[in-house]
Amino acid sequence: MMEIAASQPIQLWVTFGIIALAIYLFASEKLEMITTSMLIICLLIALFYFMPMENSAGEPTLDPNELLLGFANPALLAVLALLIIGQAVIRTGSLTGINKAILAFAKISPRLAICIILTIVTCISGFINDTPTVVIFMPIMLAVVARLNISASKVMIPLSYVAILGGIVTLMGSSTNLLVSGALKELGQDGLGFFDFTLPGAIIAAVGLVYVIFVLPFLLPNRAPLSDELTGGGRQFVAQIKAGANSPLIGKSIKDADLFGDKEVTIRMVQRREQAFLAPFDSDITLQQGDIIIVVATRETLKELIAEKGEDAFRSQSTLPTEDDEEKEDRSVLAEILITPGSRLLGQTIEQIGFYNNYQCIVMGIQRKARMITSRMTSIRLAAGDVLLIMGGRDDLKKLRENKDMVLMEWATEDLPSRKHALRVNLLFAAVVGTAAFDILPIHISAIFGAVIVILMKCLNIRQALRAIEVGIIFLVAAGLAMSVALEKTGGAAFLADMIIRATQGAEPVWVMSSMFILIALLTNVLSNNATALLFTPIAVNTATLLNAPLEMFIFAVIFASNCCSLASPIGYQTNLLVMGPGHYKFADYMRAGLPLIVIVWLTYTTFSYFYF
Repeated sequence: MMEIAASQPIQLWVTFGIIALAIYLFASEKLEMITTSMLIICLLIALFYFMPMENSAGEPTLDPNELLLGFANPALLAVLALLIIGQAVIRTGSLTGINKAILAFAKISPRLAICIILTIVTCISGFINDTPTVVIFMPIMLAVVARLNISASKVMIPLSYVAILGGIVTLMGSSTNLLVSGALKELGQDGLGFFDFTLPGAIIAAVGLVYVIFVLPFLLPNRAPLSDELTGGGRQFVAQIKAGANSPLIGKSIKDADLFGDKEVTIRMVQRREQAFLAPFDSDITLQQGDIIIVVATRETLKELIAEKGEDAFRSQSTLPTEDDEEKEDRSVLAEILITPGSRLLGQTIEQIGFYNNYQCIVMGIQRKARMITSRMTSIRLAAGDVLLIMGGRDDLKKLRENKDMVLMEWATEDLPSRKHALRVNLLFAAVVGTAAFDILPIHISAIFGAVIVILMKCLNIRQALRAIEVGIIFLVAAGLAMSVALEKTGGAAFLADMIIRATQGAEPVWVMSSMFILIALLTNVLSNNATALLFTPIAVNTATLLNAPLEMFIFAVIFASNCCSLASPIGYQTNLLVMGPGHYKFADYMRAGLPLIVIVWLTYTTFSYFYF
C-alpha cells in the first residue's frame, strides 16, 4: 500500500485534499453553496496552473481551462431547460384535470386516494423533474389528509420519497441522471439512452413504492397541526363572485352541493340588484345573470377559483376597465396587504378608495378577524388590521412597499396559474419527451428547444423563466464536474478504484459494485446527490475497466445510490427539504424513515445485478 501511495503524483493528494474540503464545506454549510463551489473551482485551477502535470513529451495532461467546461456542459443546459419547462407546467396548471379527478375520488375513499397520488407521482417523476412534481401534488395531498383528519406528517415524506424513486426510471427523471450521462461523455464514454436503466429503475421504484405505502406510515410521527395552516385553512377571506353573461353558475341552485365543485366555499349572501338574500337561506335560490355571491374561502381556494373562472368573475368593482388579454397577462401575482392603524384608507370602501385606479391592483378578498362580515365586499369599510387579498403585476406590487397606508406581506406573494396555455404546455412537453425517448433529438437539444418555445408562446415570460433557474445548481454542477475531471486526469479515480478492488480482494464484480453502492449511499446524505454522482462517475468507470466488468452495472449503481440513498437526511435532496415544513419533521424522522428504504434499494439492485449482469 505504501508503494502505491509513494508512486502517486503530489497533484493527486492535493486534489484529494480539495475534495475533502469540498465535502466538509458542503456538509457543514459554513459557506453558501455558490461560494463553496466557486472556491473549489478556483483552488483546482490554481493547483493545475501553478503545478501543472505533464506527460512524457512534456505536454500538460490537464489544461486548467478544462476545469471550466462544466459551465457549458450539455447535461447542465438540459437540467436548466427542464426546470423552465417544469415551471411552465406549474404556471399553467397543466395537471389540473388529474388534480380534480383525485380530489373527487378522495370523497369516496380518501385513503385509497393517497395511494393513487403516490403511484401517480412515481410515474410522473420519470418525465418531470422531482421538485416541480412535489410542488404540484403537495396541495392535493394536504387537501386529502385534511378530509381524513390525519396529520400531514404521515404523508409528506412518502410524497418526497416516491418522487425520488420515480426519478430513476428514465434519463430525464432527475438532474442527476443527466449529469452522469454528461460526465460519461466527458470521460470519453457513450452517454446514456433515455430508457437504458428503465428496467432496474422500475423494479427498484416498485419495491420502494410498496414500502412507502404499506410500511412507512407506521414509522412516521403523528404530529399536529394538520395542513389547515399551510393551505390557509385557518385564514378565511370574504370575496364576491359575479354571475356574468356566460357564467356556469347561472341556473344553478344556491343549495347545490356542487355549486363550486369540491371546493370548501361558504356562501354568506346573494345580492340581486336591490335585494339581498342572507345565509342561512330560508328558500332555494336559483342564480341569475348579474347576481353577486358573497363567499368566504381560504386563499388557496380563491386562487383555484380565479384560475378556473377567470378574474372577470371577481370584477364586481365598477371602477375596473375592460382590458385585452395582453394587459391581463401582466397582472398575474397574488399577494396580501395589511391595513395599518394610521392608514388614510381607514373607514373607506374599496370603491371609494379607487383601489384599481390608484394602485393598479384588484382586491380579490378581505380578511377581518374581529367580526363576521355579511355584506358586499365593495361595501365594507376598511379597519385597522384588515388583510386584503390582491391581484396585480410585480411592478405594481413593488410600489406598494413604499406606501405608508399598508404593509405588503412579501412572504404571501405568489404567481397565479394561467390555464389558458395549459394545452400548449402539455403538447410541448409531450414533444420534448417523445423526441428524446425515440432518439430523434438528444435530451439537451429537445429540452432547450422546449424552453425557448415555452417563452415564445408566452406560457412564461423571461422573468418567470429566469426565476425557475437555480443559480446554485449551475455552480454546484460546474464544481462537481471540475472535481470529476481532476480525479480522472490525476489518476485519482483509478487509485480509488484500485483501493476498492483491493478491499474486496477476490470478490465477484457484483459485490465490488455493492460495496461502492454503500459508500455512495453514505456520502450522498452528506453531499448533494448531484455532487456525489459527479464525484463517483469516473471512479465507477475505472473500477469497471479494472475488473473487466459491465460498465452499466457500476454506472447504474452511481445513479441509483446517489438518487435513492439521499433519503436519510433533509439536506440530501431538495424535495426532502420541501416537505420538511408542511410535515413538521425533525432530522431524526428522515433517519427513521429513510434508512430502511436505503437498505431495500441496495438489496434490490444488488440482487438484480447478480442475476442480470
